[in-house]
Amino acid sequence: MNAHAVPMAELLSLDRAKSQLKVMPKRKVRKIIRVVIADEVAIFRDSLEALLHSRPGFRVVGVAANTSSLLEVVSSRKPDVVVLDVAMDSMAGMEALREIGKSASGPQVVVLSAPLGKAHTVRAIKLGARAVLIKDSQGDVLFDAIKKVRQGGFWMTEHSLASLIDSATENPTGQPIFRNKYGLTRREGEVMTAVIDGYSNSEIAEKLRLSEQTVKHHLSRVFDKLGVHNRLEMALFAVRHKVCDDSN
Repeated sequence: MNAHAVPMAELLSLDRAKSQLKVMPKRKVRKIIRVVIADEVAIFRDSLEALLHSRPGFRVVGVAANTSSLLEVVSSRKPDVVVLDVAMDSMAGMEALREIGKSASGPQVVVLSAPLGKAHTVRAIKLGARAVLIKDSQGDVLFDAIKKVRQGGFWMTEHSLASLIDSATENPTGQPIFRNKYGLTRREGEVMTAVIDGYSNSEIAEKLRLSEQTVKHHLSRVFDKLGVHNRLEMALFAVRHKVCDDSN
């Protein structure tokens, strides 16, 4: 027998010991969300920076007091999310939002301002804002909004959503209208307009004299054709791309 051979009993013992070892799960690495803050009020910038630094998973990588410095910071620091007061520089923040939105690989934008009013809220959404919050929102609301937009979603307050729905459904004729360049049938357009107008599936079924299952089928096809996943995204898409507007 080879002097260096390991006895069979010892090998079996080693195998048994290995089988009893617990496999430790790999530790999940937290993805840090890189944030840039843009606000012309220094005390608000400082407070917001301190708030974000207090929560694990967030890192403020730059701040800006005006729109020109904002675009420079975004270009150099490559943030994931920009928290922007569009009212800065006498509403020039809107133009900064437009510039940021031109890059497909650019950051997502959370608008954090005093109440904007319907026109400015809708304009911000059209220019690419993924969330519209007011400055008296709770800190947890801001954290949730930043995480949501970083994941490619949207976050709207009740006020912002109301402005969005009003804009999407404004029609002086009272008739449902929509652009057909997205391949929507007339019935799909009617279902989409009714959903944006706040009707439930059962109410739409009664309104259009369809079965509820047929309404769900039409709605599913609308989602597929517009590339959206839920009612909120559909409303946002309708506003941004003028799906509910046949004016040029």
